[in-house]
Amino acid sequence: MSRLFPLLAAQTVNATASVASSAVDLSDYAFFGAWYQCTSSSGTPTVKVEFLQSPTVVDTDFVLTVTLESALVAETAQVKAISPPPMRYGQVKITGNAGNPADTSCSLTLFAQGGSVQ
Repeated sequence: MSRLFPLLAAQTVNATASVASSAVDLSDYAFFGAWYQCTSSSGTPTVKVEFLQSPTVVDTDFVLTVTLESALVAETAQVKAISPPPMRYGQVKITGNAGNPADTSCSLTLFAQGGSVQ
């Protein structure tokens, strides 16, 4: 069993702003990864890409568990594996670093496969 979760689609990350996806139920899967890409027409994007987890879907319950990129500056698509999460729900957050152009646009798809880890 596998599934793609398109979490962010051409989402603007304006300068040092942050954008977070909605929560995804991860309980039916054992293996995870993320495909993401950020572009800008006015300069080189520089962003931080993070994976957060929570036992609930309440936004304030999500905590950072994996930093996928601390200073992504490539405009090419990236793929990273994510260790099996211990929490039921996952979320991604992309934050612009200092010098990030205001027109930075980011897309991220979470991929999941395999049966649940129990």
